[in-house]
Amino acid sequence: NSLCIDFPNGDYGVFFSKVGLADQSKANIFLDRLDVENKNLNSSTQITFDTAFFTPRDIKIVDSSILILSDKSFQRIVDNVVLIDSTKIYLIEADFHGRVIQQMEIQNTNRYNYASSFLVSDSSFTISSTVSNRTINPDGYNIKCFDQFLNLLWEVEQPIITLSGSIPILESMSDSILLLGGSALFDNGMIPRRGDAKIDVFNINGNVINQIWRERTRTQFLVNSLYSINNEKFLGCGLDDNALLDLGGIGAPRIFKSNIEGDNIWDHTYWDGNLNLSHSYLNNVVELSDGQIMAGGVYIDFENHLGNSPFKCLVILTDSLGCINGDCNDLIITSVENPKNEALETIKIFPNPTTDILNINSPFDVEAVQIVNMLGENIFKQEIEGNQKQFAIDANFLPNGTYMAHLHLKNKRVYTSRFIKLN
Repeated sequence: NSLCIDFPNGDYGVFFSKVGLADQSKANIFLDRLDVENKNLNSSTQITFDTAFFTPRDIKIVDSSILILSDKSFQRIVDNVVLIDSTKIYLIEADFHGRVIQQMEIQNTNRYNYASSFLVSDSSFTISSTVSNRTINPDGYNIKCFDQFLNLLWEVEQPIITLSGSIPILESMSDSILLLGGSALFDNGMIPRRGDAKIDVFNINGNVINQIWRERTRTQFLVNSLYSINNEKFLGCGLDDNALLDLGGIGAPRIFKSNIEGDNIWDHTYWDGNLNLSHSYLNNVVELSDGQIMAGGVYIDFENHLGNSPFKCLVILTDSLGCINGDCNDLIITSVENPKNEALETIKIFPNPTTDILNINSPFDVEAVQIVNMLGENIFKQEIEGNQKQFAIDANFLPNGTYMAHLHLKNKRVYTSRFIKLN
């Protein structure tokens, strides 16, 4: 994995990568300081661990330390075949020279725990991960909040099919509102298949108050990282299957910017026809102090993707609009201003604000209407007889306040709109 962060002095990005050595006995994490303006590598520091399966997943800078969330897979050899026996999660503290200060194991209850991301407040850590009793098809996601001594404060567990089909990515939009992103899981016969990217907005009690969708270009869209900007907007990045599939490739890196209501600001997929990135994706994205956007990931050269070619580190640096060298057509094969389903945009919930009635006008059949408050508490749910497209909901009973209306459509999509109730 490779990860980018903004260094405290604002002059450098910090780039992490993990390399498993050929004898599968050690792993190296390289701390590379990048001169963002001149695109030069200033220095590189190496951290070595006694296992080839030590993989950094997320990174934060806190005061004078670097915190790394990682998982470590323990192996055993059976008939000369290396098998993963279990996986545990660690929080590593290092200084800016790459020296490890301490390594702490996170409380685990399952045999396989794959780390994904974490948040840091003044006195606590919140960590998300997938949990499973087997190596394939994780059972669900797990969010745990610990105090500074890693004593468990609260925990949320959910079956993975209700939220995400990929490792959940956690980000904070405020003290009480969190984002959890992944890829929605669709059942394609006997094999679960990932599809559209899905981001749930929920409170610290684990109650979902909104859902944001980003549509796939082809087969799947995975969100590997979310990054909050002033608690109002956020960046997301990951992998998007696209035209590379026709050439035998896997996918290309994708970055988008959105607001908390789910309105898309811009969305770009990056691909260089000369470089031919085959197996390529982004692990994380950050906004630098000057407004530029930097994302880190990995790729394999297209011509080598069928051979035993190693993954290489990938860094994408754009302006605030996601453009490279001022040109939003450079290194881009897919660039859309609003990838959301246009038909969904024709759904109307009005008037807003309302004093008594909510009118619903939808091109799709609606199976149910659900209203939740901003704490994520379910206030009202009504099944719509006959799956109607136009109807009204009595909102007289609602106290004054802000609410989210979820329309559960017959096509299994969910449309969400925020509204205000007044007397």
